[in-house]
Amino acid sequence: RISFKPAPNADFNADNACTNNLATFTDNSTTSTGSLTGWSWNFGDLGTSIAEDATHAYSAPGTYTVTHVVFSSNGCRDTIQKPLEIYTLPQALFHQNTPCVGNATQFVDDSQSPSGSIIGWNWLFGDNSSSGIQNPTHAYSSAGNYTVAMTVTSSFGCKDTIIKQITVI
Repeated sequence: RISFKPAPNADFNADNACTNNLATFTDNSTTSTGSLTGWSWNFGDLGTSIAEDATHAYSAPGTYTVTHVVFSSNGCRDTIQKPLEIYTLPQALFHQNTPCVGNATQFVDDSQSPSGSIIGWNWLFGDNSSSGIQNPTHAYSSAGNYTVAMTVTSSFGCKDTIIKQITVI
């Protein structure tokens, strides 16, 4: 006499992520009898985990095949594989004309994004003022050195920041 036990049903969700940022893996596996007792993740880049829900940072862009195995209390297991896209970070770059006190300094975005397009800009001019447009102008009220930071966001949510020291004359 042979008795068959139902296997669990392996499933998970993962959102596509950006290089060097954490990708989140959520276990959605089910079992009709007993309970789930073990989890195994292979992230497709030699990274692994045995947590029920996991996070992992990929150091290079590309498409990775993620393998997820679940084990149930009745001794059965199930495996599922899904692709995961890891996007390239944009490269934040800018230049500006010569900044002079009281004159409008033109800041020009030179950023590039190999994955998607750039859809967001956040400028911090170093004097407690900011802007959210691509190519802003800004007038400084006093001479000195200022730290200017620009963060760009791609259409995939990937971000990069550049920080430059400028001298206002």
